This record gives sequence, C-alpha cells and structure tokens, in this order.
Amino acid sequence: MIILRIILLLICPLGFLSWGQNNYNLSSNYVESIQFDKSGNLWIGTDEGLNLLTDHDQYQFYADISNDRALLNSEIYKLTPLENGLIAAFSINGLSIFQPETFDFKQVELESSPISIYFNPFNQIYWVTTEETGIVTLDRNLEIINRYKFDPLNPISISSSKFSITNNKNIIFQNENAFIGSTNGFNFFNGEQLTFKRFYANNNNFSSNQIKAVFKKDAESLLVISPFQFYLFDISRQSFESLNHKIDNLGDVLQVSGDKYIFSDGSKIQILKFDQKNKSTKDLIYQFDSEKLVSLKRTEESIFIFSSDSKIISKYDIKNNTLQDFTNPFIVNDVTLENSKIIVGSNFGVNEVFFGKNLVQDFKEFNNLFFYDNNFKLKVNKAYVEYNINNFFKRIEIPNYINIDKNTLFEINENFLFIVDKNIHLLNLNTGSFVKNLTTKEDYFGGAISAIKLIDDFLFVSTGNGVIRLEISKSENIKNSARVSLKEYEFNSLLNKDVPKSFSDIEKIGDYFFVGSENDGLSLYKNDLDKLVKKFDYEKGNDKTLSSKSIVKIFFEEKSNSIFLATRGSGLFTLSLNDSIFKNYNINDGLLSNNVNDFLNSNDNIWIQSGNGINFFKNGVLRNVSSGDGMNINSFHNESLHSVNNEILVLGHDNSQVFNPENITKDQFKDLQINLLNIVGYNSDNEGKIISKSDSLNVIDNSIKSIELNLYTNATNKTDLIQYSYKTSFGNKVLNIENFGNKINLNSLPFYESEIEVYAQDGNGNKNSNELILRFYNNPPWWLRTEIIIFYIIFLMTLVYSLVKLREKQTKKRMEGERKSKELEEARKLQSSLLPKTNPKVDGYEISTYLKSATEIGGDYYDFFYEKDNYFYAICGDATGHGVISGIMVSVTKAGLNGIPLSSPSKILQKLNGIVKRVNFGRLRMSLSVAKLNKDSLELSSAAMPPTYYFNSKEGKVEEILVPNLPLGGIQTEQYDGVKLDFKKGDVVVMISDGLPEQPNSDDEILDYQKVEHCVRKNSKKDAESIKNALVDLSIEWANGVINPDDITIVVIKKAA
Repeated sequence: MIILRIILLLICPLGFLSWGQNNYNLSSNYVESIQFDKSGNLWIGTDEGLNLLTDHDQYQFYADISNDRALLNSEIYKLTPLENGLIAAFSINGLSIFQPETFDFKQVELESSPISIYFNPFNQIYWVTTEETGIVTLDRNLEIINRYKFDPLNPISISSSKFSITNNKNIIFQNENAFIGSTNGFNFFNGEQLTFKRFYANNNNFSSNQIKAVFKKDAESLLVISPFQFYLFDISRQSFESLNHKIDNLGDVLQVSGDKYIFSDGSKIQILKFDQKNKSTKDLIYQFDSEKLVSLKRTEESIFIFSSDSKIISKYDIKNNTLQDFTNPFIVNDVTLENSKIIVGSNFGVNEVFFGKNLVQDFKEFNNLFFYDNNFKLKVNKAYVEYNINNFFKRIEIPNYINIDKNTLFEINENFLFIVDKNIHLLNLNTGSFVKNLTTKEDYFGGAISAIKLIDDFLFVSTGNGVIRLEISKSENIKNSARVSLKEYEFNSLLNKDVPKSFSDIEKIGDYFFVGSENDGLSLYKNDLDKLVKKFDYEKGNDKTLSSKSIVKIFFEEKSNSIFLATRGSGLFTLSLNDSIFKNYNINDGLLSNNVNDFLNSNDNIWIQSGNGINFFKNGVLRNVSSGDGMNINSFHNESLHSVNNEILVLGHDNSQVFNPENITKDQFKDLQINLLNIVGYNSDNEGKIISKSDSLNVIDNSIKSIELNLYTNATNKTDLIQYSYKTSFGNKVLNIENFGNKINLNSLPFYESEIEVYAQDGNGNKNSNELILRFYNNPPWWLRTEIIIFYIIFLMTLVYSLVKLREKQTKKRMEGERKSKELEEARKLQSSLLPKTNPKVDGYEISTYLKSATEIGGDYYDFFYEKDNYFYAICGDATGHGVISGIMVSVTKAGLNGIPLSSPSKILQKLNGIVKRVNFGRLRMSLSVAKLNKDSLELSSAAMPPTYYFNSKEGKVEEILVPNLPLGGIQTEQYDGVKLDFKKGDVVVMISDGLPEQPNSDDEILDYQKVEHCVRKNSKKDAESIKNALVDLSIEWANGVINPDDITIVVIKKAA
C-alpha cells in the first residue's frame, strides 16, 4: 500500500502549544490518563490526584480515607467516559465514578485492579473486567450485582479470572448475552441462565487461549483476535474459522467499520479489510519507531498512533490514506482528541497539538514594514520605499536625513508619499525623488508635529500649539508652493481659543470638518478650521452623548451615515448623523480592549483594531479575531489594517498577518451549549458547601445566605471571551460581564420557589442553543412561613388601625421629630463616649487629635493604648453607615481591642476581624488603622483605611503608606499585611479618615489626597499640634462653608526625642 507521509516538526505552524506546568497547576505533572467528557470538560488522571478542567475553572480531587465520596485512590491510571456522560476513574482499589449532581464520587471497591468497563444497553448493566478477580457487574446505580470468577470445579463458570490491560476490547453484547475474550480462552455468556460456555485452543480451531480483542463484524459473525492470529467466529454455529494472516505481536486494534480494522503488530501499523465476498486482506500502513506496544485512538476521520517510549504521535487520515507525524517535547503516556487538537499527557504535564489550519496566517513578506498602501502596492521599511506606478516597479532608497521608526507618520495621495519624523518630507512617486523639509521648526508655533492628515489638496499638520495647512500642488517646485500657501491656525486660549490646539484625526464630510483630539475630544467646524460650530461635550447622565475626551481616529461610513470614533480608554463610539446620537461599545459588549487604534471598511464590515486583536460587527453583535484564530501580533502599527487582494493585512512591529474576511465572518462554532458544573452555597459565616443539583428542583436550606453558580460551555476556542448573563423570576437582572466570569453569585434568594434562566454568548457572538433554567426551593425558617406571615400582617394591620385612631396627625409628626432628634443626640453621645477624654502624655512623643462629626452622625473613632515602658498603640477607624448602628460597631471594635492581647498590628486586625464577623452587622463593615510605636520604629497595618502619611526627617520626604487589606467583618479568613518603618526623632505619622480627603466644596469638588499630602509635607517640621491645625485649616478653607457630609478624624504623632 502506498501512503503519503508528512513530517511536522515543532517549527511548523501546526506544532505544539505548551500546557502542563506552565498553564495549569495540576495535582501532579506525571500524567497517566486524559479524557474529555460529553460536555467538553477535560479530565486528567495523575499519580497524585484527578484534575477537572472546564473552559474557565480547574478542580482537583484526591483520596480521603475518612470520606466515602472522595476518590478511592489518588493514582488514576485510566479514565473512561460512560454512556450517561459520567467519567469512571480507574485505580488499583477499584472505580471512582464522578457524580455531577453532588460533585463527588461513587466508590466501587474491587478485589483487584479494574481493566475496562462495558455497558449493555439491553438490560442497563455495566460489566467491569479486572486483573485477577474476573468480572463484576453493576446496575444503573453502580451497585454490584454479580461477580463472575473461574472455578475449576464448575464447568459453566468463566474460563479465566484474569484480564490484561492490553485486552481492553474483549466483550460484545447480544441482547442479554455476551461474548468474552480472556487471557485463557473465549466464552459465551447466557444471560438468562447466567452460565458460561468455554472455548479453548486446539479443540476449537484456534491456536492461542489469550484473546486480545473481540469485535462484532456483522450480525452473523465476530472477529476474534489473539496475539498471533485472526479468527472469524460464527455466532449461530459457535465455531471458529482461522484467517490466513499471521501476526507477530498484536498491540492495539481499532474497528473502522465492520469490514475494516487497523491494528498495531509490534511496531508495524497494519490494516485488515474484508471485501464483499468476505475475503480478507492485510496491508502495512506504517512502521512506527518504537520497541514497546503501540496504542491507537481514533476520531471520525482520523486514527492516532503513539507508544509509551516515543515522543512521536502519528495521525492517519482514514479517507485520504495519509500520515502526519507530530513530535511531542516529552515521551507520550496518553492522548485524547478534541476537534482539531490532540491533547497529550506525559511525565511533564499536558501538551496540546493543533493540527488544523489557523484562520489568521503569518505573512512574512510584509514583516518589518512601517507603512503599506494597496493602490500602489507601496511598502516602506527602514531602508527603502518600493511601489508600482503605471505598471513599473520602483525601489527608492530612503535618504539618511529621514528617520523611519514606529513613531514615523505617513500620508499618501496619487502623486506624493509624505513622511514625517521631526520634519515633513515627501517622495514624488512619479519622479522617484525626495524633497526635504517642506516646513521649518518656526512654523510649529514652538511645538512639534504630532499628526498629519491629507484632505483634498491640503495637508493639515498638528503641532500641539495649533494647526498649519499646506496646499499640495503638482508643480515642480512643490516646496516653494507649499510654503507660499501655508495657512496658520495658531491656538491662543484668550485670543484664538476656537481653533484646534492639536488633532489626532480629521474627517471631512461635505462642508464640515470633524476634528478629533486625544486631549480635547471631538469638535465640528464648517468650511475651515477657524469656524467652530460646536464641541461634543458629555452631558452627565445622558448616555447618548460622547463620554470621552481622547479621540484617536475618525472614520465615516457612508452606508449607515455614521461616524466611528476610536478612543483611548473608552472603547468605540458611533455617531449617527441622522439623529446626532452617540452609542458606546466597550469590553462589556465584546470589544477586545477599550483602547481602539484603527478602522477598515472591507467585505461589507467595519474592522476595528483594539487590544491584541480585531473586532467586527455581525448582526449587530461585536465579534473578534484574536489569538484563538491565530492572531499573533503584540505591537500593532497605528495604521495596521489594509485590504490586499480580497484579504485583510494586519501590520505589526513584531509580526504581520493576513486572513480572509469571508472565513472569519462565518460562524465557526454554532452549537454553543451552556451547562451548570455545580452549585455552592454559603452560610452567614461565608462557609461554602456543594448543594446537590437537580434537573427538577434544587432545594436550599435556609441557613444558606447566598449561592454561587459555576457555569461552563462546550466551547473550545476563545473561552476567555464567553459572556454569561441571567434573568430571574423575581426581577430581571443581568450579570456584570466586565471580566467575562463564569460564576453567578445570588444573594438573598427568595423563599419558596424561584427560577433563574442562564445564557451564554461566545467571542463570535453565538448564543447558547440549549435552554438552562434552574429552579430553586428555598426553605424559609418557621417564623417566615406563609401562615406566620399572614398572622404578622393581620396583627400589624390591627395595630396600625388602632394607632391611627388614637393619634392625631400633628401629634404623630411632633413625636416623630422628637424621636429622630433624640436618636441623633444619643448617637452623638455614644460617639463622644467612645473617644478618649484626653490624649495620653507619652515621653518622647507629641500627640494631637481632631474629630469633627458630620450632620448625620458617622462612625469615626480614634483611641490610644499606652502603658509606660511597655507599649504605645494609636488607633484610627471609620465604621460604615450612620447613626446608632455605626456607634454599636465602634463599641464592638473598642471592646475587642480591650479584650484581646496586644501584639503586632496585623495580628490585632486578624483577631478583630473574627470578632466583628461573628457579631454579623450584615453588609456594614469597619475600617481601622493600627499603629504600634516602638522605641525607634513604627509598625502599621490597615483594614481598608485611607493612606497613612509618614514623614522621614532624615530624608526630608513624606511617604503615603497604603496597606491594601479588606475591612473588618468581610471575609473570615482574610490575612492582614503590615509594614514596619524607622521612627526616629523628628519623624511624623499622620492617620486620617476618608472624611478629610473627600470633603466637598461649593463646586462639589473633593479635597483629594494630593492636597492632604502637600499640607503634611509643608508643615512636617512643625510640632504635632501645628500639623493638625494646618490640616484642619485646609479642610475649612476648602469647604468654604459647606458642611462635611462625613466625620473628619486626624491623629498626628511626632517623635520629639
């Protein structure tokens, strides 16, 4: 047989992309088995645990002798998908079968190692072959039914109790009956009588009792294979016929069809075929370079060949009869297949072989280019310009006085190529000659060129201090004519503020100029750049206006009569010229990045370069071309998108690539399926547990305060761009998809029944084709059951009715006012009582404090803990919320500080966090800074407080110390970091609450941290009282009569000796 063999090395585009230890934190890098389940999740069995990889998450499972729902053994040497979608993990102790409803395992302990598992659909029974203890059958619930072992005294028992790991295709079912090959004979099992009929060598026309594989050839016969011979077994006659094909040492066998089989014979890969007359032929396909037995795995179109002592994986195309060799970095232990990828397990983790063709291909011909124009096929690199004009090819060397780099600007028309480094130069395309310096530095109003734009016969030049315009004529002395026609638009904030100070791009539509600037947004001029019509300013609260001041590029699409605006940091905007309405698209809508750089109109689509890829619209949805399609450019040109021969060329500084837009715009993955992996419930202590999931109703205990839905899809490409959303039966809600997360967190799930419908959309805009509706039943506590609530309502209505009759409206109003005043006064007294009466007098330190309460009492707090010659602590805190509840939280905090041993600030916060969490203030939190002052040092830790300002007198500078920890009462297990600083004579530490930097003035502007820091720096050499007074004066002057909406607290400590 003649075959075509293709060798593919690592340098080939179809080579390896490393996974394993670089991309996944596997339980062990020694991979023994890998397998996909029916939902597309990857399971990896290692010598130290089992790993589950979904499109977003990774889970690890281990054996646990105290948990009968864990793995039986952590070493997993084989994985097999079952017919119901479950995964069976093989270990020496038996089977661990994954239960998706409870996210754990059903353990099936066996007397010896399992070899294979088979399913008989006729009676729904599993058959498990074992290494030394025969066959075990299981029912649908995976409970053991029978054990079949060899009994020398029982002639109707199975012929052998032993099965080999190389004999893994040994059972064929016929209704309730079965044909079984073992290491010592062939068997027919009578399912009605539960008896075996044995067939041994010599007496039955076959030469070896070791049966390697059994296949159903057709309705009348089986193909039975020993290590050295093929046999046909007549089912009705129960007799063997030997085929005239010898085998040296059978390894693995695959059935391509009833009449076609591929098998490994030692290191040879051969094919056995039967013709219409049932005559068989055997042909050599491939000689594999291996000394061990060769394994085979197949897809619908291909067979993959590998061995445990080789790095080679061979792909045999069944239809085209071709071979491709892939070289893995490490020796192969196991492979599994997914679409156009081979997933390879080795002793060093997992690798991925991609044997398809990327939609985006490298285009080496265009590498190292800085500019391209398709009309002239013009290319610019560092050394020369080459182009085609009037069917003549030209290559012109670039003069030394022109510097070409990534910052060089280019513009082109039918006669000239303009090149801008620090000056403007041009190349006459007709004559091939360069013209140096069309302008001089004096023309730039003291600025520098930042952008150029050719419109009609004019070249507009942005200088940073205005714009100049040159008229481009076809005269021989273009330099002189350009200078004569030069028009200046010099910006002056007093005298000429309406002309553009600079521009990034200009688009002319009719008589109007749309001018974009990276600093001044979008402006509209009529006829000329000194005739301003309007500036497109953002109107607060109006999302139909332009909410960006950083315009990078402008593009007009005539078909929709719309302008597309690329921005820096705000995504893409469109402006409809029909109704003057802006619309914004950002990463939440599928844009790859909020930094947009270039546009191209091609193939009836607008192509948008953003981030590390390209976006385009299809059916009103943003789709993308990214690394999942083969995009491999890290640094794009400012003008990166070009049309070339019905394809799109993408230029980058590190690579250039090309793709066919028709292939890209096709749906690459249409049948997107969304699935629920598990449900995690959290109690009031934020402790999580798996909740059993059900297709009908998911029941939740009332101790569960929130649930987390972990989702996944069957997508294998661009999984990081999958967006999830949901709606509920108790009010439509949409998941925040900014980070494209796969977890939905639901707080305060309503009692009794509720329903949640979940959706997914992939990076190509495809939505899930299946329906995922989750139904929940949240059991309420007894006091919130329906009948009790009805009683509450009746009682409350009676009470309200009585109160209405007893009280007059004026009395109610007066009493309500008195109650509020009293509560406010109580809150003030409570806050005051929690503060120290006087500041401690500590030898060697100056201490000054200040607290100004807000109109609505907040929860600011400061305190000191001092014991002479022992310790000195300073505390500054801020409780969220207002009124009495914030005072209670401060009380709990102060009580905690008095009740716990004083140690390092980090440990103090750790213990306080547990105390506040146990009290459970709901969503309220406590922010706190703790400073420990030692002889010559300062230890500091903070729980979500503003920065502490530290003045180092020796270096004469102020540092802003921000310790990023969560507030108290958040996560039980939060670890609090801290810092340690020198604190010597003249050093100062200033602790504040957020009421100071967030103090508003009459223009609703906040004071901010920079002014606070400046004030500390300016007064740092003064005493503590003066520093405090300076900060107080700063807040008063800034507020200018505006009442502070939040408490202001200042604690200043200076080392005096």
